[in-house]
Amino acid sequence: MNELEPSVILDVAIVGAGIAGLAAAISMRRAGHNVTVYERSSFKNEVGAAINMPPQATRIMRAWDLPLPGPKSGEISNSNGAGGERGDEQTGTILKLTRRVDYKTAETMSYECLDDIAERYGAQFVSYHRAELGNRIALRSPVSHIDCQTGELEVTHFGGRVEVYKHDLLIIADGINTSFIPHFVGREVPLYRSGLTCYRTLIPTSKILSHSIASRLFVQRDGSLFGHNGISGTTNPHTGVYMIAYPCRKGALMDVAVFDRPREDRIEKNG
Repeated sequence: MNELEPSVILDVAIVGAGIAGLAAAISMRRAGHNVTVYERSSFKNEVGAAINMPPQATRIMRAWDLPLPGPKSGEISNSNGAGGERGDEQTGTILKLTRRVDYKTAETMSYECLDDIAERYGAQFVSYHRAELGNRIALRSPVSHIDCQTGELEVTHFGGRVEVYKHDLLIIADGINTSFIPHFVGREVPLYRSGLTCYRTLIPTSKILSHSIASRLFVQRDGSLFGHNGISGTTNPHTGVYMIAYPCRKGALMDVAVFDRPREDRIEKNG
């Protein structure tokens, strides 16, 4: 059901199915407009695609009637209704804690339990694999050219087939490396380096836990698991390299990101 009844229904094209593109798609569709999202990737083959949703973002998702992780019964996930999540165990992973570990030993240095976060802030802290949020998206459909005046965009579909589509409104949400800025502002806008390089991937949690070295992140000395159901991070104070890991797909996958400050002679074009 649409919350608004627009006087004019627009045919909207959104380039990019990241969190910004998906949020724009949902809000435009709820406003009563027709929406098509064009995404270059196939989602399931992505190497790094988990998104953290803190309570303020989860509250918006709930207002948009998007499925949130909760009990199978579909009942409110706590007695006072603060969580408010509908039961959908196929979507999202509730994060239970944040943890900082020693960069040499992987021993837990500090942690915060998030069990009461729904009661404190009105919603859960959830992580998603980006594919879990994708719906009615043209996958493997990179946009190669746009015309802001006519509303036309050129799409190269999987297999090399090229087609031109016309829309009433174009929303560009394909990230910091977008090539479409000159189409809007009429000039090149250079990127400024942050000085950081991020190496990010998704690894099956079972492989991490079965690895003799990697498992030390989550297997304690007494053999118990700890931290695999929340956000874990560590920093090497001497090099500035830091790592963060958190689960998605109901804990089946672990999103791992390592941030480094590379030397100038190691910086690549997109570093």
